[in-house]
Amino acid sequence: MHIHIYGSRRKAAALEMYHLEVLEDEAGPAGPHPEAQVGLIATDEQLRDLNLSYIAEEYGVSILVHPIMEDEVRAHSDEAVWWGEEVQLNLEFFAQNGIADLA
Repeated sequence: MHIHIYGSRRKAAALEMYHLEVLEDEAGPAGPHPEAQVGLIATDEQLRDLNLSYIAEEYGVSILVHPIMEDEVRAHSDEAVWWGEEVQLNLEFFAQNGIADLA
């Protein structure tokens, strides 16, 4: 599973997940993500051990969790789960970069 953490305290929130692999630490918009975010990878087992509701509330961050799959649009929309305030992703990024067809 792929976890994205958004918000000014995203790095502090990511430290709560110290045992996970950090994939990205973007200081600004990147890909479909319209703002800075920290991206981590978690197995299903690791994800079950996290209290994402607590982390989102405690740090005032938004957390997106989605599966890693070939259909990036579906992964970031239909299959995505949010904790905290949902961030409006730029799903058109995938079509604009030949990654998916939004039609």
